[in-house]
Amino acid sequence: MDYSATREGEHALTDPTRGAPVDVAGVTLTDPTGTPCPLHRSDRPTLVAVATLETGERAFELGLAVRKAVDSDRLAITLVADLSGMPRLARAVLRQQLEDVREDIADWLADNAPPDDGADPWAALALLADWDGSVTGRLGFDRRTGEPLFLVAAPDGAVLACAVPDDADDLVSMVRSALGTAA
Repeated sequence: MDYSATREGEHALTDPTRGAPVDVAGVTLTDPTGTPCPLHRSDRPTLVAVATLETGERAFELGLAVRKAVDSDRLAITLVADLSGMPRLARAVLRQQLEDVREDIADWLADNAPPDDGADPWAALALLADWDGSVTGRLGFDRRTGEPLFLVAAPDGAVLACAVPDDADDLVSMVRSALGTAA
């Protein structure tokens, strides 16, 4: 399957407002503490997973399958929560929920990291929030279904592949294919 090709019914890899190819260079969102962070890493390809709060667990599980299949020195992972459907009054609660999720992920990473590797578990993983849906919408995320959307961005920000995978094997295949083009 050619994941870089756009077929009818799949997510287009173009910005619907300009018709230009999607490029995530320079795009930033905030982490749970409110700190602006880039959507992708400039030192290695990045798997960007977009989901709602309701589908975030599925996105995380699929991302873990990729993490087990691909070394973190070859691929960073950014988890993006599309919070555009949430009321503004709920933001403080949502920030706390995201901080709790970040702590849960950090605990999992600490428990599952290779012994004595000494690496910062967050060096290759980020958790970001899109409060208004402007970034996730540009990437082609469909908030109505909430199905996790995954894309692989090259270090220069170019989107190499994009899909709503059926399962972990499909996602791992897409990532490996994209990494072959990024090498």
